[in-house]
Amino acid sequence: MKRKRIYCLLVALILIIGGFGYSQHQRINKYDFSLFTEEDAMNFLEEENIEIPDGVKKMENLDELTLTIIKTVYETEFPPAFSYTELHTFSQQIAEKVRYYMK
Repeated sequence: MKRKRIYCLLVALILIIGGFGYSQHQRINKYDFSLFTEEDAMNFLEEENIEIPDGVKKMENLDELTLTIIKTVYETEFPPAFSYTELHTFSQQIAEKVRYYMK
């Protein structure tokens, strides 16, 4: 009887640890940045609740710019630097989220 309890506890522990590992694996593999498109980049902003500053919203080719930021962070782990403060902050927010999923 005691062996059955130990066996049950061991199985439960393995399932708990395995579940944690699986959730970490899901977090890591949620996005494949190497295959991102401009549409994926814009969806990423929405899904990750990254707000687009008003000054940045007005920029032409925002979707292309967002994709460039994501791909640059994915390839180098660093966002491109911008002298325009709102754009630089926006870039940093994207970089933080991309690096989170790269871990």
